[in-house]
Amino acid sequence: LTEPSEWLAVHVRRTDKLQQCAANDVPEEALVRHISGFCAGLGCSGVLLCSDDGPLKCRLAGAIQSLGLHAAQVEVPLSLSALPAHLDPALDARANAEDVLVEVLLMAERCRSLLST
Repeated sequence: LTEPSEWLAVHVRRTDKLQQCAANDVPEEALVRHISGFCAGLGCSGVLLCSDDGPLKCRLAGAIQSLGLHAAQVEVPLSLSALPAHLDPALDARANAEDVLVEVLLMAERCRSLLST
């Protein structure tokens, strides 16, 4: 990630958060519109994508890049069972906690603002 002022952190809540709050089920097209609008308003040229939904992160990255914005994400192991990473016994809980800390540190240190569902 380059200068902090150029990046918008985006955290999309999925998996267990969809069960806890139906409002988190924002359609992908709407997410892209919101991300694009926030980037334009804040003067950001890149987006750091964070989510527990790996396929969604990949699709959003492609859509964001097609708009001429940079997209980055931390490559972290996610559940293959569509479970939240912290609830999947197949994933290393300590490594998952470290991954979350890395994402939060990057969002705090390298991004101008945060957009979260």
